[in-house]
Amino acid sequence: MREQIIKLLHQRGDLPPFPDLLIQLKKLLDKPDVSIPELIKIIELDAALVGKILKLANSAFYSSSVSAISSISLAVMKLGLIKIKHLIYSLELSELFTDNRILDYKQFWEHSIAVANFTEQVATYIHASREVQDKAYMAGLMHDVGIMVFAYLIPKQYSEFLKHVEDTEETLEKQELAYFQIDHQELGYLFIQKWWHVNEQI
Repeated sequence: MREQIIKLLHQRGDLPPFPDLLIQLKKLLDKPDVSIPELIKIIELDAALVGKILKLANSAFYSSSVSAISSISLAVMKLGLIKIKHLIYSLELSELFTDNRILDYKQFWEHSIAVANFTEQVATYIHASREVQDKAYMAGLMHDVGIMVFAYLIPKQYSEFLKHVEDTEETLEKQELAYFQIDHQELGYLFIQKWWHVNEQI
């Protein structure tokens, strides 16, 4: 089963690519002299994204201000580039794999974003550099993507597997390994390496 899954991963042409907006964002933020107006211009090309960012920026989790954040430029000023980057990554990646019928993708990404925030906080707590904190967030956000890849590549088999997952002390990945000879952690790694080309440390 393992070889069949890996073969599908490399042959299927319909797996979600890394969003174009995130590619543009990465190129821009990798520059030593980031242009804020250029960043705002990229974000404002997507009206739906603007609305989502402002909604999240004004939520209790992100905003400590009593006054509402009413524009992207104000959001960037108040939250900073890293937080804006995290918001965009979270919003863009959560739009992927939405057509899967096995898993609740909304719940899946809510969990992933929660883990991303937690891993970033852990990195902050141990006084890691800002770069490491950023990578910790991204790693947390992507840590379970292999589950979605399983559901995408072999929906019938993974659905059947989930029906028989036992509520035991055995982890999900151990049960996947016994059933498919590959777990979602390795599959997620192979998927990201093949299709998303993010930083190897992530």
